[in-house]
Amino acid sequence: MSFIDLGKRGDELVDEIGVDIDTKNPLINLMVQVNASNLGVVHSYETRKGWHYRVKLKREITLKDAFKLRQYLGDDMYRMLIDAMRIRMGLTIYDVLFTAKKQLK
Repeated sequence: MSFIDLGKRGDELVDEIGVDIDTKNPLINLMVQVNASNLGVVHSYETRKGWHYRVKLKREITLKDAFKLRQYLGDDMYRMLIDAMRIRMGLTIYDVLFTAKKQLK
């Protein structure tokens, strides 16, 4: 059960989720990779602190269920809370993961 309230938009459908894992622990990342691969096609990107996973789901699911899956896979809770706020505010951009960070001058 997810603790995050998405308001009226919780029933919207999505076909992809992102997961931010802030550890380089190989066992944790193997578990995320295996569990995510049961949900669909997984693309992973190494980051400074861990890994980003983008999962193209086998079928569409509701935003509520997407948040439950992200929680199950161990997504960064702070990131999930920010996404929930974006969704409740009516923004269409959420679940953002960066594959590379650019250095600002």
